[in-house]
Amino acid sequence: MNPKRAKQRRVFMILLLLLLLLALLSITLGDARIGVFETFELLGRRLRTWVLGESMEGGVKGVILLQIRIPRIVGAAFVGAGLSVVGCAYQGVFRNPMADPYILGISSGATLGAALTISLGATGTLWGFGAVTLGAFLGALGATFLVYALALRRRSQELTALLLSGIAVSYLLSALVSLILVFDERNVSRIVYWTMGSFAGVGYPQLALLIPVTLLGSALLWTKWRPLDILSSGEEVARSLGVDPRRVKIQIMITSSLVVAVAVAFTGTIGFVGLMMPHIMRMVVGPSHRRLMPFSMMAGALFLLLADTLARSALSGAELPVGAVTALFGAPYFLVLLLRRKKGEGS
Repeated sequence: MNPKRAKQRRVFMILLLLLLLLALLSITLGDARIGVFETFELLGRRLRTWVLGESMEGGVKGVILLQIRIPRIVGAAFVGAGLSVVGCAYQGVFRNPMADPYILGISSGATLGAALTISLGATGTLWGFGAVTLGAFLGALGATFLVYALALRRRSQELTALLLSGIAVSYLLSALVSLILVFDERNVSRIVYWTMGSFAGVGYPQLALLIPVTLLGSALLWTKWRPLDILSSGEEVARSLGVDPRRVKIQIMITSSLVVAVAVAFTGTIGFVGLMMPHIMRMVVGPSHRRLMPFSMMAGALFLLLADTLARSALSGAELPVGAVTALFGAPYFLVLLLRRKKGEGS
């Protein structure tokens, strides 16, 4: 076996093992302590209930484990994987290692949708999803389509137009959110907390949509690994090799937007995951998206699960916003990345 490929396989297996160990550790941590053996006992009871139809109650700890912690752990892993694979795809499309999943205004749109829903006092559910979740999802999709409508008319400079449109739409929607915060002082804390990200509201109805969308979207993005590799050499080279850059970009951006919209609608805005993980994994496995995408997904799942575990267990009786924890790791890394790029340009 190729030594380089063997090393990559070892790295992937290490990431997978760390993810499984962290998931097990995360189950045991929290205000209600649940031991490892107690966890397996409760899971065994639930399994016998499903398979044999036996009525075996797990008590309060069983409810905490099965209805709160497991959905939250699975949700953190899949959101981390989805944000990372989208960040990887965007960095390839824009040929910029500093691109992230929110570059086209999705987070601002979701925040506006959630803020409007909270401010208007909308209640009720649809297919098991709350009004705030639905408002955030519609806001994310609306912002994305607005950016595309503004940018895709200029075929000669699509990437530049997309970036500028994303920035303009983000500022506009952020201004509208600021106005809502000014005129609705009662709900300021709810809106601000939502923007900082949390997995507290993730349950099985959310996972029923999050998991298939993330898996399908990631699979579709992975099928574009070869065009992404070719696009890294420039659009002229891509056309000469039979790749339609415009078609590839539209396919990737639509798929990515759906993955991110679902994630943001359920958890709020969680930054730096989609920026850091692809960049770190690129240094480990190289620039080819064939391996970079799955490695980024695994690293993103591990990182966001770690961040959520720290967020809910670092302080007794209180929970930190997940976005604040990821920012503590991501902001210094982002500054280092900026300094390294500036140093490279200077030399």
